[in-house]
Amino acid sequence: MGMKINIQSVGFTAGQQLLDFVEEKTGKLLRFDDTLMGANVILRLENANTKEERHMAEITLELRGDKQFASKNGATFEEAVAETLDALRSQLVRRKGKIRD
Repeated sequence: MGMKINIQSVGFTAGQQLLDFVEEKTGKLLRFDDTLMGANVILRLENANTKEERHMAEITLELRGDKQFASKNGATFEEAVAETLDALRSQLVRRKGKIRD
């Protein structure tokens, strides 16, 4: 059973390649927690067309009876998503350790 992944882009229109990247990478989190039911991903472009342009990724994971959230920024959306997912992976590993104890 796959999880439902909702992706919103704010301040720009996400291309299919970026959407596929987000879905593929987010889907891999199922390996770390089988109670994962869904993910809400917000990709935000801030300060567009300036030197301070920031690519933000905010991801909320919906788990059975819980939620996990992380937000990171990067030079590209792919980098921001990868860093956010790394943070969430760490949260899931810690959470699983606490559930077993």
